[in-house]
Amino acid sequence: MGRKSVAKTRIDNQARKDEWMAMLYPLFQEKGLRDFRMQHYAEMLGVSKATLYKYFASREELLTYMINWKLKQIQGFEQHLFDPELPYLDRFTQALKIASSHIAGLSNRFLADLKEMHPQVWEQITAFIDSATVMLENFYKEGQEHGAFVNMHTAVLTISDKVMLMQLTDPDFLKSSGLKVHEALESYFIMKFSGIFNREMVDENRMQKLLSELVEDLRSLEDQQ
Repeated sequence: MGRKSVAKTRIDNQARKDEWMAMLYPLFQEKGLRDFRMQHYAEMLGVSKATLYKYFASREELLTYMINWKLKQIQGFEQHLFDPELPYLDRFTQALKIASSHIAGLSNRFLADLKEMHPQVWEQITAFIDSATVMLENFYKEGQEHGAFVNMHTAVLTISDKVMLMQLTDPDFLKSSGLKVHEALESYFIMKFSGIFNREMVDENRMQKLLSELVEDLRSLEDQQ
């Protein structure tokens, strides 16, 4: 009789896993995923492959954790978007700052490899975009009730967000357009600030100042990469 397989109990040390993700993520953005195996990951982290397998059963499980780790960071924009203590202009600016700080570092190479080689993991990104779109639509509805945004159907206000998020994570679009993520984000910020706010309810000079600061932060993130 053959040996029965025994399900191994994994170590669920989230702090350590998050520390590892912070180390691996920039390397994946630079080199992609094609040439890496669990042995390579272990060597990068300075642990044995056996130790790594105590935390992750497979490469796909590690990547699933990494994508969730990154999406949770991006989703930090939600706490600013619905902060009742802030004006809508500040909410929107702070939310974009948080989200873009984590999105700007995505590389075309990593996205292409992830989409082609790990479609099930890729579905997490699609689900996140759907969730973020719902949050943004609720934000626009609330803002319209307070006169902060132009009187336009919220589905129209939101569709540009969804399309943008989908295109930012589409390696084929980025490659064919010759755009990098941070370049697309900069143009998107300018378009959104120009079109969604009710000019009678915001200080134009302050809005332009916040937009300039947002773009400067984005460019500085690119310079650091």
